[in-house]
Amino acid sequence: PAVITRFIDRYPQIKFQITDTDAVTLCGMLRERKLDLVLGRVPSSIFGEDLSAEFLLDESMHVVAGLKSPWSRRRRVELAELCGEPWLMPESDNIAMALISQGFRSAGLTPPPPQVISNSVTLRVRLVESGRFVAILPNSTLRFGAGRMQIKILPVRLRMKAPPIVAISLKNRTPNPIANLFIDELRAFAKPPMKGRPANA
Repeated sequence: PAVITRFIDRYPQIKFQITDTDAVTLCGMLRERKLDLVLGRVPSSIFGEDLSAEFLLDESMHVVAGLKSPWSRRRRVELAELCGEPWLMPESDNIAMALISQGFRSAGLTPPPPQVISNSVTLRVRLVESGRFVAILPNSTLRFGAGRMQIKILPVRLRMKAPPIVAISLKNRTPNPIANLFIDELRAFAKPPMKGRPANA
């Protein structure tokens, strides 16, 4: 959202059509020329020789709670302590859920049954803000929304290897010049924040 907002400020005549679904479907739509560009964590196993992937950034994941939650006042929190809490998680076929499961299993824990399941990051953010739930969210969500979100990153160590965020396009297709402009904007946003500023500021 932060990239699109700045892009439209610069090019108000450009319109976006955004499809949000699983990576396999998105890459299929790219091959069918229904999309110009695919963004996200995409497993390398679904890449083919016809697709080109450009690295944008490595993105960490964080355990979060609302500012009203008692957990937000703790200086030390172990992942095991949170297993009995009401969790918000994405659907089982979402790559984020695979990463979350990896984080629990790497700590010798079984992923707890979620109270709410949804692929909507917006919904999970709003529910976390209520102070009743905990969740694991990507750094970019926190970095670009932290100024208005009532959320705190908990001091929990997560052991997981997250695939990077990439921009995928068709190798044998003439690039859409607007898509190229958008990728330039993404590259600018993908740069790490200035030293001395926290990643979620």
